[in-house]
Amino acid sequence: MGITRIAYYSASDKDLMFATWRSGAPWVVEVVADKGDVGKYASLAFDGSGIPHISYYDEDDKDLLYATREANGSWSSEIVDGSGDVGEYTSLAFDLSGRARISYYDADDKDLKHAVQGTDGTWRTQTVASIGNVGKHTSLAIDALGLAHITYYGETSKDLLYASELAPGIWTSQNIDGLA
Repeated sequence: MGITRIAYYSASDKDLMFATWRSGAPWVVEVVADKGDVGKYASLAFDGSGIPHISYYDEDDKDLLYATREANGSWSSEIVDGSGDVGEYTSLAFDLSGRARISYYDADDKDLKHAVQGTDGTWRTQTVASIGNVGKHTSLAIDALGLAHITYYGETSKDLLYASELAPGIWTSQNIDGLA
């Protein structure tokens, strides 16, 4: 049997949590972040070494954050984007180079954004789509060429939308609902 792992927001404690279950054993639950109201819109992904990482939203500071489990079992967090009210509806994935990538919603500008972790550990953010109120309910995937693909909701049009990376940092979008 495998191991089940879940990242989630504890509404009662307002904390980001990480739970692990192994067949025949009880759930092991740990606090990842507990400073303020943190952990909404959590997205869990594992890097090539099997280390868990979580993208999440800080409700108090309105920031997109990223947590990594350290070798000693503790968690460290960092701000990915703190430029206004950003970070809702996160989706986390790793590309072929092992870089973390996050899609998320910018509530101030009502845009879909994408962040890429550089080889030096710094984050580069980019607006992917900005026509109307777009970017909620994101889902990010990386293809075999290492390019990102994001589905997201267009609140203005009430449609499911799709953005694909043609080359690093170059995006195109289309309306999926309009294809039917």
